[in-house]
Amino acid sequence: MLTEAAGGESVRELCENVWNVGHPLFDVYLVRGGERAALVEVGISAVAGRVVGNLERLGVEPDLLVVTHPHTDHVSGLRPLRERYPDARVVVAPGAREFLAHPRAAAGFGAEDRFMAEALRSRGEDGVGPPEAEPPDLGDADAFAEGARIDLGELTLEFWEAHGHSPGNLLVRIPERNLIFASDSLGFRYGDGGFMPLFFTGYGPYLETLARIRQAAPGIVALGHQGALTGEAARDALAAAEGAARALRERVLAHEGTDEALAEALFAEVYRDELTCYSPENIRACCGLLIRRVREAGGE
Repeated sequence: MLTEAAGGESVRELCENVWNVGHPLFDVYLVRGGERAALVEVGISAVAGRVVGNLERLGVEPDLLVVTHPHTDHVSGLRPLRERYPDARVVVAPGAREFLAHPRAAAGFGAEDRFMAEALRSRGEDGVGPPEAEPPDLGDADAFAEGARIDLGELTLEFWEAHGHSPGNLLVRIPERNLIFASDSLGFRYGDGGFMPLFFTGYGPYLETLARIRQAAPGIVALGHQGALTGEAARDALAAAEGAARALRERVLAHEGTDEALAEALFAEVYRDELTCYSPENIRACCGLLIRRVREAGGE
């Protein structure tokens, strides 16, 4: 369901009391319970103004801000959202604080956030917010481990620790709606329906996370990019995501040339369409990392 909001923005309703209030490329989901409201995903700084505008149109102020994982495209929107909603509680997974506090996380943060903002602006987006120069401080965030639950009143957020894509990664389930916020656990979904696998911390754990989502048989799978999928489309996406990961593994193991040449060939194939909102340096590094993770997994 698509509800047009004033000012040319749009609020996309997934199901009763759950909306996508973000950008089509950088999703941010609002869950409104009977007593409290939560944002699952905080997006990037460039779309924070859009998120705030959509929340104001709905007449909702979030009580919780859930950071699904600490990659730049899922956390740079946190500071401007906290500035607007200073009383909101921030929720992360164990390991997220440590990841963002590492010097390597800070090194490319500002440049990547700036690239994403410019990419949206070049696509004709209005109201693109200023980029963040450094990662947000998660020092006072609450780390929620596997099995934690928050009662919003009539709706429950159930937290799962996810593995394979990023350190400090959460999945969030709403059992009353048979909905899972999967973030990037399926990979990056292109507009044409294909997937780029994103098993940056481990191939085996990535497949295990996909299997866990599939076994839960969600009626709605809400992604970190390109919105949410329902029913048969959600089931097909889970199968396609697993197929893409397995196909990449087979390709790496069968490759007879150098890993560097394979990484460049992979980059030439995947760096297209919506993925060009990210810097080429970032995606090149991702391609090399995927190959390394396959090598580490070996024949498992």
